[in-house]
Amino acid sequence: MAIAFFDLDRTITRFDTSIPYCLLSLLYRPHRVFALKPLIKAIVIFCRKRMERQELQEAFLAAFLEGAGKKDIERLNIRFFRFILPLIVKEEMLKKVWLHQQNGDQVYIVSASPDIYVEPLANQWRLDGVICTALEWKDGYLTGKIMGRNCQGEEKARRIQALFNESELKGSFAYGNSDGDQQLLELVTFGFKI
Repeated sequence: MAIAFFDLDRTITRFDTSIPYCLLSLLYRPHRVFALKPLIKAIVIFCRKRMERQELQEAFLAAFLEGAGKKDIERLNIRFFRFILPLIVKEEMLKKVWLHQQNGDQVYIVSASPDIYVEPLANQWRLDGVICTALEWKDGYLTGKIMGRNCQGEEKARRIQALFNESELKGSFAYGNSDGDQQLLELVTFGFKI
């Protein structure tokens, strides 16, 4: 039995999942459109190289999702999984996920995308686990802040190494699409850049 790690955005899906997820959230929380002005300011600051990528991601998440409760997220996930995800999933990659499962491999999503929908997605697909960016909750509501580090680039490899020893990673697989996945692909025996 091996372990297979799959990046989500642009590997299993055609593009970043957080953008359609957050845009969909505006249909159910239209008042958040007024929170987009600080996001535009954050984008300008980021482009001037005066802001870290994680800070920009937090500004993005806060603009759309700050103040959302658990029930809001559950309703949003249902709609996202039903109406958006089928349009953006690469069927050939989903078949690879299922093939690993049929072979008895453990399958994990490793993603910079937030846990609020990556964990339920992994449960829906009956995966063994998720290694992803965790969002902060306060008094039952999202703050838009990331807990710890954004799970991208070398952070993906660092988290995997914290969970699995070298012998467990022998014979393992990883699928990614970008230079940010390079450390992940180098960590395993069979790394595939999609």
